[in-house]
Amino acid sequence: MNHLPSVLAAAVLGCAALVLPVYLDPAVPEARAEFLPIMAATVEHMKFYSLGLLALIGLGLGLGLLTRTPVLLVGFATVLALPIWSAIDVAMGSEGHNLLGIEWWLYVSYGLYGVLGAFIGRMCRRWIVRCRARGSIDANAPGGRDVILEP
Repeated sequence: MNHLPSVLAAAVLGCAALVLPVYLDPAVPEARAEFLPIMAATVEHMKFYSLGLLALIGLGLGLGLLTRTPVLLVGFATVLALPIWSAIDVAMGSEGHNLLGIEWWLYVSYGLYGVLGAFIGRMCRRWIVRCRARGSIDANAPGGRDVILEP
């Protein structure tokens, strides 16, 4: 099964969930970085609700609910942009990554929010499929047919 579209969607939406709140906040100062200063500002001034958005992306866009991509793959893909950015930034000569190992462990912990959301989405998917199999949900009702969630 090809999981690339789901992983790319998770990576793009996860990056947006992290970057947009920082980018739209006028109080955030510009950060110094060799590669993509907005990513440096995102890492240094991340908003708490961005982590909640990661969970919603893991859950809401389905990535657990709408796809069959493994939960761990989808969840950690939501923060895929962060380690890629830091590796490129270090390769370009940035001196702002003195604790790179700890930085990457933080990225893993951020990814756990996406994993949690994807797991909840997957559980919701299983619940819906079971309810339809028992007849609890009428798939023939107007607006009730959901092709994506069919078993």
